[in-house]
Amino acid sequence: MAPTIDIFRSAPNVAGRRDGPLTSHGLDQCGIYGIQYLNHYDQPIGQEPENVGSELDDIIEEFGKKVETFQVTIDWYLKGPGTQYDADAAAVEQRARCARHFIRDFARDAGENGRIIVVSHSSFLHFLVEDFTGLTETLACSWEENTWRSFTFEHLEPIGGNDPASLIETDQSLRDRTANNSAVVVRFSELPAAQWAVLRGYAHRHAEDGTAVGVGQEES
Repeated sequence: MAPTIDIFRSAPNVAGRRDGPLTSHGLDQCGIYGIQYLNHYDQPIGQEPENVGSELDDIIEEFGKKVETFQVTIDWYLKGPGTQYDADAAAVEQRARCARHFIRDFARDAGENGRIIVVSHSSFLHFLVEDFTGLTETLACSWEENTWRSFTFEHLEPIGGNDPASLIETDQSLRDRTANNSAVVVRFSELPAAQWAVLRGYAHRHAEDGTAVGVGQEES
């Protein structure tokens, strides 16, 4: 059995404030879903203040040894045109692919029954898991706040070339989502090509214009 990657959409943070802290509702959600997760078994895209990270020195000052920052570059919060963290759709896709490779490196050492928890932000999740189901012209993220889905890697070992390091949602995760949905949830890869292209197009436009919202968010 391959390691399982549990990917969470983060709880809501304070809007309009750079790298804002979780709201009181978000903190409550973390407590509730943390318990549910235990009993059950990367970067936001936009350039709005709440989607821009803090400088490395500020992170170290606030959190100290509670977080590991050796992988964080000093320019990680810069998101202007031409930067690594630009909101350009192609740059976002490349960043998501790099994140999957990074996670897969950990997964290879996690053992067959290992579990890895990944917490990410709203619309970036769709790029990370290469699944754009549920997006519309105005909805940039179809994941509910502070919920998770479980995945395994299609190939745990590198396959050479432009290796996408794709993630596959587990059957149990799909069943759990179907149980909480009025319709049967299907894998994105099983959708007709034309529908696949339309949904991916929504994701690209949302990444670049930053005007859409996700489930549980309010338009500003």
